[in-house]
Amino acid sequence: MTGEGTLVPALVARADEVVAGAGAEVRARTGTHLLDALGCLVVGAGHPSARLLRRFADLTGEAGPVPVLGDAGPRSLRMAVLLESAYLHLDEFDAIHSAGAVVPPAVVVPAALAVAARCGSSGRDLVDAVLGGYDVVVEAGLRLGGPALYPERWWPTAALGALGAAWASARLLGLDEEGRRRAVVLAAHAAGGPIGSDALGEGHYLEGGRAASCGVEAAYQAAAGLRGDPGLLDAGLPGSSGRPLGPPSPGTAPHLLACSFKRYPFARPLHAALAALDQLAAEGVSVASARRVEVHVPAPLRRFVTAARAPRGPVEAASSAWVAVAAHLAGRADDVTFIRTATAPEAPPVELVAAEDLVADLPARWSGRVVVHLADGGTAERRVGDAPSPSEDEIVGKYRRNVRAAPPGPAAELLASCRALDALPAAARLRETLHRTVATAAAG
Repeated sequence: MTGEGTLVPALVARADEVVAGAGAEVRARTGTHLLDALGCLVVGAGHPSARLLRRFADLTGEAGPVPVLGDAGPRSLRMAVLLESAYLHLDEFDAIHSAGAVVPPAVVVPAALAVAARCGSSGRDLVDAVLGGYDVVVEAGLRLGGPALYPERWWPTAALGALGAAWASARLLGLDEEGRRRAVVLAAHAAGGPIGSDALGEGHYLEGGRAASCGVEAAYQAAAGLRGDPGLLDAGLPGSSGRPLGPPSPGTAPHLLACSFKRYPFARPLHAALAALDQLAAEGVSVASARRVEVHVPAPLRRFVTAARAPRGPVEAASSAWVAVAAHLAGRADDVTFIRTATAPEAPPVELVAAEDLVADLPARWSGRVVVHLADGGTAERRVGDAPSPSEDEIVGKYRRNVRAAPPGPAAELLASCRALDALPAAARLRETLHRTVATAAAG
């Protein structure tokens, strides 16, 4: 490949090394990440906005050979990946790499699932694709700015997610290193995804879906011999501050291991505040009777959240600090159904503060502070460095709540498959079980 550039070859080489060196523990952890993502995908297929996304697909008339979760008819590969990517992220419940400011599951998992089924790949192949795809999108986020992209109006996942989906798809297609580079280069041509301010709407989730589907298409374009500009991202994202690329991550520890699972189905900047509320409640602080609650988030992340008491719909509710406080008071901060039905929830007035003093913790930690103005005129304050990560048992519990099904049944089969992916002869079997799990959840 002529005109190699610097970033894309480094991304591909690092992902290749990570996959080649992955031992049993890393591969098992990849299965846990896949399980969490599939739980988010199942519950997301029942999100109110999923109906609108299916209506959009119907209006395009874009049929094809790929069955879509919760959908009446099969779609094209492109449309199937777009829809399932959007479903996976609709509840803001999927894992995140905070320092890279990206949510790899939303873009890598739907792409890998669809291409693996189409190619007759094994469970082991799927693990390789997911592990390497995560690494590409996280490393890109780290080197291109991470949370610093938010004030520049970029959503890092939408801007860079196609790169990870492209690597994963190219790996499953059997492309060699040169082919994987071409795929990631072509995906870079699809880089985009501005972030709004107070009204995300479904457009935000479509951006992630487009990134995932563009990544899949880039892999097939590379397989056809198409080429792009290898140095396209070496100067950063178009319109960004022009900061130089960050240094490569030291070593080859998989970035997937630093992706954190979410406890709450809310926009990530609100998680530390929710953890702070939990701590204050454990100390007996009465938030419900407070005169006012301040929720402080790092200033660069303020654009991604609001203080709306009556959000337009569930996608806006997931980014509302007021709804988050109300969910905490109702004891339902981990329940997607609360967010989907909350229109003007009961809570004291909530003020959202862009805190400059929390910026120093970025990018590794997304800190938060809550200041509760009590009924007696006093205040109670708590700062949390970052939301705590759930344990393995808590992750499985989250999955079971999301799929709304008790064993035995397809949800239990899916759990067992994710725990033994390397032994799964056909990844298509995982997808078939996933379809049955969605049908069971919908019926329940």
